[in-house]
Amino acid sequence: MMKKLWGQDIKLGKNMIEYVPDQEIKKQLKTDFDRALRGEHFDYIQKYGNKNFPDQYWENRFVPIMSKDNSVVGLTLYVTNITDRVEAEKEITLEKQISDSIINSLRGVFYLYNKEGKFYRWNKNFEEVVGYTAQEMEEAHPLNFFDENEKELLAEKIGNVFISGEDNVEANFVSKDGTKTPYYFTGAAINYKGEECLLGVGLDISNQKNIEKEINLEKQLSDSLINSLPGVFYLFTKEGKYLRWNKNFETVTGFTSEEMETAHPINFFDVDEKELLAEKIGNVFVEGTDSVEANFMMKDGSKIPYFFTGVAVNYNGEECLLGVGIDISERKKAEQKHSEVLQQLQSHLYNSPLGVVEYNSDLNITTWSKRCELIFGWTEQEVLGKNAFDLIYEQD
Repeated sequence: MMKKLWGQDIKLGKNMIEYVPDQEIKKQLKTDFDRALRGEHFDYIQKYGNKNFPDQYWENRFVPIMSKDNSVVGLTLYVTNITDRVEAEKEITLEKQISDSIINSLRGVFYLYNKEGKFYRWNKNFEEVVGYTAQEMEEAHPLNFFDENEKELLAEKIGNVFISGEDNVEANFVSKDGTKTPYYFTGAAINYKGEECLLGVGLDISNQKNIEKEINLEKQLSDSLINSLPGVFYLFTKEGKYLRWNKNFETVTGFTSEEMETAHPINFFDVDEKELLAEKIGNVFVEGTDSVEANFMMKDGSKIPYFFTGVAVNYNGEECLLGVGIDISERKKAEQKHSEVLQQLQSHLYNSPLGVVEYNSDLNITTWSKRCELIFGWTEQEVLGKNAFDLIYEQD
Protein backbone atom coordinates (compact mmCIF):
# COMPACT_ATOMS: atom_id res chain seq x y z
CA MET A 1 0.00 0.00 0.00
CA MET A 2 2.80 2.42 0.94
CA LYS A 3 4.61 1.62 -2.29
CA LYS A 4 1.50 2.57 -4.26
CA LEU A 5 1.10 5.69 -2.22
CA TRP A 6 4.73 6.86 -2.01
CA GLY A 7 6.30 4.96 -4.92
CA GLN A 8 8.94 3.02 -2.94
CA ASP A 9 9.40 0.07 -0.59
CA ILE A 10 9.60 0.66 3.14
CA LYS A 11 12.66 -0.74 4.88
CA LEU A 12 13.04 -1.40 8.57
CA GLY A 13 15.34 0.99 10.41
CA LYS A 14 14.65 3.85 8.03
CA ASN A 15 13.00 7.12 9.06
CA MET A 16 9.45 6.96 7.76
CA ILE A 17 9.29 10.69 7.06
CA GLU A 18 12.04 10.31 4.45
CA TYR A 19 9.72 8.16 2.31
CA VAL A 20 7.06 10.85 2.04
CA PRO A 21 7.43 12.81 -1.22
CA ASP A 22 4.75 15.42 -0.43
CA GLN A 23 6.29 18.23 1.61
CA GLU A 24 3.03 19.22 3.28
CA ILE A 25 2.34 15.65 4.41
CA LYS A 26 5.97 15.31 5.52
CA LYS A 27 5.63 18.44 7.65
CA GLN A 28 2.33 17.18 9.13
CA LEU A 29 3.86 13.79 9.99
CA LYS A 30 6.84 15.43 11.70
CA THR A 31 4.46 17.44 13.89
CA ASP A 32 2.37 14.34 14.67
CA PHE A 33 5.41 12.24 15.57
CA ASP A 34 6.70 14.96 17.90
CA ARG A 35 3.31 15.08 19.65
CA ALA A 36 3.28 11.30 20.13
CA LEU A 37 6.89 11.25 21.34
CA ARG A 38 5.88 13.78 23.97
CA GLY A 39 3.45 11.17 25.29
CA GLU A 40 0.22 12.35 23.61
CA HIS A 41 -2.40 9.89 22.37
CA PHE A 42 -4.47 11.23 19.45
CA ASP A 43 -6.06 10.36 16.14
CA TYR A 44 -7.57 12.10 13.14
CA ILE A 45 -9.06 11.33 9.76
CA GLN A 46 -7.25 12.37 6.62
CA LYS A 47 -8.07 12.10 2.96
CA TYR A 48 -5.15 11.55 0.61
CA GLY A 49 -3.98 9.69 -2.50
CA ASN A 50 -2.12 10.26 -5.78
CA LYS A 51 -2.23 9.35 -9.46
CA ASN A 52 -1.47 5.72 -8.63
CA PHE A 53 -3.73 5.55 -5.61
CA PRO A 54 -7.18 7.19 -5.66
CA ASP A 55 -8.14 9.50 -2.79
CA GLN A 56 -9.37 7.59 0.22
CA TYR A 57 -10.13 8.29 3.85
CA TRP A 58 -7.64 7.15 6.48
CA GLU A 59 -7.75 7.15 10.23
CA ASN A 60 -4.30 7.87 11.72
CA ARG A 61 -4.00 6.89 15.37
CA PHE A 62 -0.80 7.76 17.24
CA VAL A 63 0.07 5.82 20.41
CA PRO A 64 3.26 6.51 22.42
CA ILE A 65 5.34 3.48 23.52
CA MET A 66 6.15 3.80 27.20
CA SER A 67 9.05 2.24 29.11
CA LYS A 68 8.79 0.77 32.59
CA ASP A 69 9.85 4.07 34.08
CA ASN A 70 6.98 5.71 32.18
CA SER A 71 9.20 7.51 29.69
CA VAL A 72 8.46 7.60 25.94
CA VAL A 73 10.75 5.29 23.99
CA GLY A 74 8.89 5.26 20.66
CA LEU A 75 5.46 5.36 19.06
CA THR A 76 3.03 3.19 17.16
CA LEU A 77 1.08 4.56 14.20
CA TYR A 78 -2.09 2.72 13.26
CA VAL A 79 -3.32 3.59 9.79
CA THR A 80 -6.80 2.30 8.91
CA ASN A 81 -8.65 2.73 5.63
CA ILE A 82 -12.11 3.97 6.68
CA THR A 83 -13.31 5.08 3.25
CA ASP A 84 -16.35 2.77 3.32
CA ARG A 85 -17.33 4.00 6.78
CA VAL A 86 -16.92 7.66 5.85
CA GLU A 87 -18.89 7.23 2.63
CA ALA A 88 -21.64 5.47 4.57
CA GLU A 89 -21.69 8.28 7.15
CA LYS A 90 -21.87 10.83 4.34
CA GLU A 91 -24.80 8.91 2.85
CA ILE A 92 -26.50 8.83 6.26
CA THR A 93 -25.88 12.56 6.70
CA LEU A 94 -27.30 13.26 3.25
CA GLU A 95 -30.37 11.12 3.96
CA LYS A 96 -30.85 12.92 7.28
CA GLN A 97 -30.62 16.28 5.52
CA ILE A 98 -33.24 15.12 3.02
CA SER A 99 -35.53 13.75 5.75
CA ASP A 100 -35.03 16.94 7.80
CA SER A 101 -36.02 19.01 4.76
CA ILE A 102 -39.13 16.89 4.27
CA ILE A 103 -40.00 16.99 7.97
CA ASN A 104 -39.52 20.76 8.16
CA SER A 105 -41.67 21.27 5.07
CA LEU A 106 -44.59 19.40 6.64
CA ARG A 107 -47.71 21.37 7.46
CA GLY A 108 -48.20 21.29 11.21
CA VAL A 109 -45.89 19.76 13.81
CA PHE A 110 -43.89 16.54 13.41
CA TYR A 111 -42.69 14.36 16.28
CA LEU A 112 -40.90 11.08 16.93
CA TYR A 113 -40.40 9.82 20.46
CA ASN A 114 -39.90 6.54 22.31
CA LYS A 115 -42.12 4.72 24.81
CA GLU A 116 -40.63 6.73 27.67
CA GLY A 117 -41.54 9.97 25.90
CA LYS A 118 -38.03 11.01 24.86
CA PHE A 119 -38.12 13.10 21.69
CA TYR A 120 -35.74 11.91 18.96
CA ARG A 121 -36.95 14.04 16.05
CA TRP A 122 -39.22 17.06 15.60
CA ASN A 123 -39.54 19.81 13.04
CA LYS A 124 -38.83 23.53 13.28
CA ASN A 125 -42.53 24.25 13.27
CA PHE A 126 -42.87 22.31 16.53
CA GLU A 127 -40.39 24.66 18.21
CA GLU A 128 -42.08 27.74 16.73
CA VAL A 129 -45.59 26.69 17.77
CA VAL A 130 -44.76 25.72 21.36
CA GLY A 131 -42.00 28.30 21.87
CA TYR A 132 -39.43 25.71 23.02
CA THR A 133 -35.76 25.73 22.02
CA ALA A 134 -34.03 22.65 20.61
CA GLN A 135 -32.29 22.20 23.98
CA GLU A 136 -35.62 22.34 25.85
CA MET A 137 -37.11 19.81 23.43
CA GLU A 138 -34.33 17.38 24.39
CA GLU A 139 -35.69 17.34 27.95
CA ALA A 140 -39.42 17.70 27.18
CA HIS A 141 -42.05 14.97 27.52
CA PRO A 142 -45.05 14.73 25.13
CA LEU A 143 -47.56 15.24 27.95
CA ASN A 144 -45.89 18.57 28.82
CA PHE A 145 -47.74 20.11 25.90
CA PHE A 146 -51.25 19.43 27.21
CA ASP A 147 -53.45 20.81 29.96
CA GLU A 148 -54.07 18.82 33.13
CA ASN A 149 -57.66 17.96 32.17
CA GLU A 150 -56.45 16.33 28.92
CA LYS A 151 -53.27 14.57 30.07
CA GLU A 152 -55.10 11.35 30.97
CA LEU A 153 -56.76 11.17 27.54
CA LEU A 154 -53.43 11.81 25.77
CA ALA A 155 -51.62 9.21 27.88
CA GLU A 156 -54.33 6.69 26.97
CA LYS A 157 -54.09 7.52 23.25
CA ILE A 158 -50.27 7.33 23.24
CA GLY A 159 -50.40 3.98 25.03
CA ASN A 160 -52.93 2.71 22.51
CA VAL A 161 -50.55 3.49 19.62
CA PHE A 162 -48.01 1.05 21.08
CA ILE A 163 -50.77 -1.57 21.52
CA SER A 164 -52.89 -1.16 18.38
CA GLY A 165 -50.32 0.36 16.04
CA GLU A 166 -52.06 3.68 15.49
CA ASP A 167 -54.51 6.18 16.96
CA ASN A 168 -55.52 9.84 16.74
CA VAL A 169 -57.01 12.50 18.97
CA GLU A 170 -58.20 16.11 19.04
CA ALA A 171 -56.80 18.15 21.91
CA ASN A 172 -55.58 21.62 22.85
CA PHE A 173 -51.85 22.06 22.17
CA VAL A 174 -50.41 24.17 25.00
CA SER A 175 -47.46 26.43 24.17
CA LYS A 176 -44.76 27.63 26.57
CA ASP A 177 -46.69 30.85 27.31
CA GLY A 178 -49.88 28.91 28.12
CA THR A 179 -51.67 29.61 24.83
CA LYS A 180 -53.97 26.76 23.78
CA THR A 181 -54.60 25.88 20.14
CA PRO A 182 -56.94 23.08 18.99
CA TYR A 183 -54.95 20.42 17.12
CA TYR A 184 -55.61 17.06 15.49
CA PHE A 185 -52.82 14.60 16.36
CA THR A 186 -51.94 11.31 14.66
CA GLY A 187 -49.72 8.52 15.93
CA ALA A 188 -48.23 5.41 14.35
CA ALA A 189 -45.95 2.85 16.00
CA ILE A 190 -42.60 2.34 14.22
CA ASN A 191 -39.26 0.70 14.92
CA TYR A 192 -36.58 3.39 15.00
CA LYS A 193 -33.00 2.20 15.44
CA GLY A 194 -34.23 -0.97 17.11
CA GLU A 195 -36.54 0.84 19.53
CA GLU A 196 -40.34 1.08 19.62
CA CYS A 197 -41.31 4.67 18.91
CA LEU A 198 -44.31 6.82 18.05
CA LEU A 199 -44.25 8.92 14.88
CA GLY A 200 -46.94 11.43 13.99
CA VAL A 201 -48.06 14.89 12.98
CA GLY A 202 -50.29 17.49 14.58
CA LEU A 203 -52.46 19.82 12.50
CA ASP A 204 -53.89 23.15 13.64
CA ILE A 205 -57.69 22.86 13.37
CA SER A 206 -58.53 26.33 14.70
CA ASN A 207 -60.22 27.36 11.44
CA GLN A 208 -62.17 24.12 11.30
CA LYS A 209 -63.30 24.59 14.91
CA ASN A 210 -64.32 28.19 14.21
CA ILE A 211 -66.31 27.04 11.17
CA GLU A 212 -67.94 24.28 13.24
CA LYS A 213 -68.79 26.87 15.89
CA GLU A 214 -70.34 29.14 13.26
CA ILE A 215 -72.30 26.21 11.82
CA ASN A 216 -73.56 25.27 15.29
CA LEU A 217 -74.60 28.87 15.97
CA GLU A 218 -76.41 29.03 12.62
CA LYS A 219 -78.09 25.68 13.33
CA GLN A 220 -79.18 26.88 16.76
CA LEU A 221 -80.63 30.00 15.14
CA SER A 222 -82.40 28.03 12.40
CA ASP A 223 -83.69 25.53 15.00
CA SER A 224 -85.07 28.42 17.05
CA LEU A 225 -86.75 29.88 13.97
CA ILE A 226 -88.14 26.51 12.91
CA ASN A 227 -89.46 25.76 16.40
CA SER A 228 -91.11 29.17 16.59
CA LEU A 229 -93.07 28.61 13.37
CA PRO A 230 -96.84 28.14 13.69
CA GLY A 231 -97.91 24.64 12.75
CA VAL A 232 -95.57 21.85 11.75
CA PHE A 233 -92.34 22.25 9.77
CA TYR A 234 -90.75 19.51 7.66
CA LEU A 235 -87.84 18.92 5.31
CA PHE A 236 -87.48 15.55 3.62
CA THR A 237 -85.74 13.96 0.63
CA LYS A 238 -87.26 12.54 -2.55
CA GLU A 239 -87.18 9.15 -0.85
CA GLY A 240 -89.17 10.55 2.07
CA LYS A 241 -86.39 10.60 4.66
CA TYR A 242 -86.92 13.38 7.18
CA LEU A 243 -83.86 15.62 7.60
CA ARG A 244 -85.38 18.41 9.71
CA TRP A 245 -88.64 18.98 11.59
CA ASN A 246 -89.76 21.16 14.47
CA LYS A 247 -90.76 20.23 18.01
CA ASN A 248 -94.38 21.00 17.21
CA PHE A 249 -94.34 18.17 14.64
CA GLU A 250 -93.47 15.71 17.42
CA THR A 251 -95.99 17.29 19.82
CA VAL A 252 -98.86 17.19 17.31
CA THR A 253 -98.25 13.68 15.94
CA GLY A 254 -97.04 12.07 19.16
CA PHE A 255 -93.92 10.71 17.41
CA THR A 256 -90.53 10.82 19.17
CA SER A 257 -87.41 12.18 17.44
CA GLU A 258 -86.13 8.59 17.12
CA GLU A 259 -89.38 7.53 15.41
CA MET A 260 -89.19 10.54 13.10
CA GLU A 261 -85.80 9.31 11.87
CA THR A 262 -87.47 6.28 10.27
CA ALA A 263 -90.92 7.75 9.48
CA HIS A 264 -92.16 8.43 5.93
CA PRO A 265 -94.35 11.45 5.05
CA ILE A 266 -97.15 9.21 3.72
CA ASN A 267 -97.31 7.48 7.15
CA PHE A 268 -99.18 10.50 8.52
CA PHE A 269 -102.23 10.09 6.26
CA ASP A 270 -105.07 7.60 6.04
CA VAL A 271 -105.35 5.09 3.22
CA ASP A 272 -108.01 7.09 1.34
CA GLU A 273 -105.67 10.12 1.09
CA LYS A 274 -102.27 8.48 0.55
CA GLU A 275 -102.58 8.51 -3.25
CA LEU A 276 -103.46 12.24 -3.28
CA LEU A 277 -100.54 13.09 -0.98
CA ALA A 278 -98.09 11.00 -3.04
CA GLU A 279 -99.25 12.85 -6.16
CA LYS A 280 -98.86 16.26 -4.50
CA ILE A 281 -95.40 15.45 -3.14
CA GLY A 282 -94.28 14.21 -6.55
CA ASN A 283 -95.64 17.37 -8.15
CA VAL A 284 -93.46 19.54 -5.89
CA PHE A 285 -90.34 17.90 -7.34
CA VAL A 286 -91.70 18.43 -10.88
CA GLU A 287 -93.27 21.91 -10.68
CA GLY A 288 -91.30 23.33 -7.75
CA THR A 289 -94.28 23.99 -5.48
CA ASP A 290 -97.73 22.68 -4.51
CA SER A 291 -100.20 22.60 -1.61
CA VAL A 292 -102.99 20.38 -0.34
CA GLU A 293 -105.65 20.06 2.35
CA ALA A 294 -105.74 16.70 4.08
CA ASN A 295 -106.36 15.04 7.42
CA PHE A 296 -103.14 14.83 9.44
CA MET A 297 -103.18 11.46 11.23
CA MET A 298 -101.66 11.19 14.69
CA LYS A 299 -99.89 8.23 16.29
CA ASP A 300 -103.10 7.38 18.18
CA GLY A 301 -105.13 7.38 14.94
CA SER A 302 -106.93 10.70 15.50
CA LYS A 303 -107.14 13.08 12.53
CA ILE A 304 -106.87 16.86 12.27
CA PRO A 305 -107.55 18.81 9.07
CA TYR A 306 -104.38 20.59 7.91
CA PHE A 307 -103.29 22.77 5.03
CA PHE A 308 -99.85 21.63 3.78
CA THR A 309 -97.38 23.53 1.59
CA GLY A 310 -94.37 22.19 -0.27
CA VAL A 311 -91.43 23.85 -2.03
CA ALA A 312 -88.55 22.08 -3.79
CA VAL A 313 -85.13 23.07 -2.37
CA ASN A 314 -81.53 21.90 -2.68
CA TYR A 315 -80.27 20.90 0.76
CA ASN A 316 -76.66 19.72 1.08
CA GLY A 317 -76.62 18.88 -2.63
CA GLU A 318 -79.81 16.81 -2.48
CA GLU A 319 -83.28 17.58 -3.85
CA CYS A 320 -85.67 17.99 -0.93
CA LEU A 321 -89.16 19.20 -0.06
CA LEU A 322 -89.54 21.95 2.52
CA GLY A 323 -92.88 23.07 3.87
CA VAL A 324 -95.25 23.81 6.72
CA GLY A 325 -98.60 22.41 7.79
CA ILE A 326 -101.24 24.62 9.41
CA ASP A 327 -104.11 23.33 11.54
CA ILE A 328 -107.34 24.43 9.78
CA SER A 329 -109.77 22.83 12.23
CA GLU A 330 -111.32 26.18 13.21
CA ARG A 331 -111.64 27.23 9.59
CA LYS A 332 -113.32 23.94 8.72
CA LYS A 333 -115.72 24.36 11.64
CA ALA A 334 -116.52 27.91 10.51
CA GLU A 335 -117.08 26.74 6.94
CA GLN A 336 -119.37 23.98 8.18
CA LYS A 337 -121.31 26.46 10.31
CA HIS A 338 -121.58 28.89 7.41
CA SER A 339 -122.84 26.11 5.14
CA GLU A 340 -125.46 25.07 7.68
CA VAL A 341 -126.67 28.66 8.17
CA LEU A 342 -126.81 29.19 4.40
CA GLN A 343 -128.84 26.03 3.94
CA GLN A 344 -131.24 27.10 6.69
CA LEU A 345 -131.61 30.55 5.13
CA GLN A 346 -132.23 29.13 1.68
CA SER A 347 -134.81 26.72 3.10
CA HIS A 348 -136.53 29.58 4.92
CA LEU A 349 -136.59 31.75 1.81
CA TYR A 350 -137.86 28.94 -0.38
CA ASN A 351 -140.73 28.20 1.99
CA SER A 352 -141.47 31.87 2.83
CA PRO A 353 -145.11 33.08 2.41
CA LEU A 354 -143.62 35.97 0.47
CA GLY A 355 -142.47 35.65 -3.10
CA VAL A 356 -138.67 35.78 -2.91
CA VAL A 357 -136.48 36.16 -5.99
CA GLU A 358 -132.66 36.53 -5.95
CA TYR A 359 -130.54 37.68 -8.89
CA ASN A 360 -126.85 37.76 -9.65
CA SER A 361 -125.06 40.81 -11.09
CA ASP A 362 -126.34 39.98 -14.59
CA LEU A 363 -129.92 39.83 -13.27
CA ASN A 364 -130.05 36.11 -13.83
CA ILE A 365 -132.32 34.38 -11.33
CA THR A 366 -130.52 32.36 -8.66
CA THR A 367 -133.38 31.82 -6.16
CA TRP A 368 -137.09 31.30 -6.89
CA SER A 369 -139.23 30.62 -3.83
CA LYS A 370 -142.18 28.26 -3.66
CA ARG A 371 -144.52 31.23 -3.27
CA CYS A 372 -143.26 32.62 -6.62
CA GLU A 373 -144.35 29.42 -8.31
CA LEU A 374 -147.89 30.02 -7.04
CA ILE A 375 -147.88 33.72 -7.94
CA PHE A 376 -146.28 33.55 -11.40
CA GLY A 377 -146.93 29.96 -12.40
CA TRP A 378 -143.33 29.10 -13.29
CA THR A 379 -141.54 26.35 -11.42
CA GLU A 380 -138.05 26.81 -10.00
CA GLN A 381 -136.58 24.56 -12.69
CA GLU A 382 -138.12 26.73 -15.41
CA VAL A 383 -136.71 30.06 -14.25
CA LEU A 384 -133.35 29.40 -12.59
CA GLY A 385 -130.57 30.96 -14.64
CA LYS A 386 -132.94 33.01 -16.78
CA ASN A 387 -132.72 36.77 -17.05
CA ALA A 388 -135.50 38.67 -15.27
CA PHE A 389 -136.20 40.83 -18.32
CA ASP A 390 -136.65 37.76 -20.50
CA LEU A 391 -139.37 36.54 -18.17
CA ILE A 392 -141.08 39.93 -18.28
CA TYR A 393 -141.09 39.91 -22.09
CA GLU A 394 -142.40 36.34 -22.12
CA GLN A 395 -145.22 37.38 -19.78
CA ASP A 396 -146.11 40.33 -22.02
